[in-house]
Amino acid sequence: MQYNELGFGKNGRQYLACGLGAICIAQLLQTKQMGWREIAEILVKFRQVAEPADGAIWIDKLPRQQFEEGFGSNTTLKTAQTRVARYWPMFPRTFGLFKKLFEEESGASKEKKQLVAKAETVDEVQKVLKRDNFFMTTICRNEEGTRLEGTWLLIEKVELGSMFSIKTPCTPKRYKIFDVELKKALDKYYTVQHSNDQDKILDAVLRFCYLWFNFMPLTRGTAGCGMYWMFGLLLSAGFKQVGVIPKGFQCDWEALLTDNQNDYITKMKSWIKLEKCSVSEMPNVLNSLPRLRDMLMALNISPLLVPLS
Repeated sequence: MQYNELGFGKNGRQYLACGLGAICIAQLLQTKQMGWREIAEILVKFRQVAEPADGAIWIDKLPRQQFEEGFGSNTTLKTAQTRVARYWPMFPRTFGLFKKLFEEESGASKEKKQLVAKAETVDEVQKVLKRDNFFMTTICRNEEGTRLEGTWLLIEKVELGSMFSIKTPCTPKRYKIFDVELKKALDKYYTVQHSNDQDKILDAVLRFCYLWFNFMPLTRGTAGCGMYWMFGLLLSAGFKQVGVIPKGFQCDWEALLTDNQNDYITKMKSWIKLEKCSVSEMPNVLNSLPRLRDMLMALNISPLLVPLS
């Protein structure tokens, strides 16, 4: 799950939490089919325990007013002259996508579209727009090609310039739509889970992960839980992922910046490598770690168990 990118340090607790969470749901899914939210509650718990101070919280569990107003995950790429090291490599594509969407969907005048297209910086775009904040919504599609609401590419005026970020407002309406789509995607996975057909299984897993990343239902930790999902569903089908994520490749950002599932699957398959693996031969995670205290104790000794080199 380690991104090969500046700003993403190695973290033994996260590695172990990911592994335990993935094995846990894989073992559960060997004997029964579960709903996506039921599975996700388990994975999110492992993510919360991995970094208790992170505040990985379900947005639909926030106070009702915040949920209805569209409180969402916010990831900043730049603020004024400050660039965020983790996400700055994603800036050229994200900024380019903003300009493309502005050209195609903003309804602005021809002159304004031309000025935005020529702009080389976020500050230049903000001056053209003459707005304190402005956003374009990315395109996200389900397997049938129906357009879903993606994330906002947001430009905001700040004291010393402008801020460029992605924000995903999760309203009750959006939650209901993605609830249906995730259920459909997981049901499709169940139809191929025991088929031993590597391509069909991987396609079904990646279609689910594409939707999960675009849904972004947590205040933090959606990306990490997306990796838990991928490894867990693959393990439940009898495979483990042993490929190395290439430098500059961030699985969640690829989903956010890709407007259809097939292209996303192609990008992910360029580095994913699967090997046979049986979770039934491993100790049962729930039996071994039945209490929160047990989970914490296991993760507290993670540097001794998970090599960081």
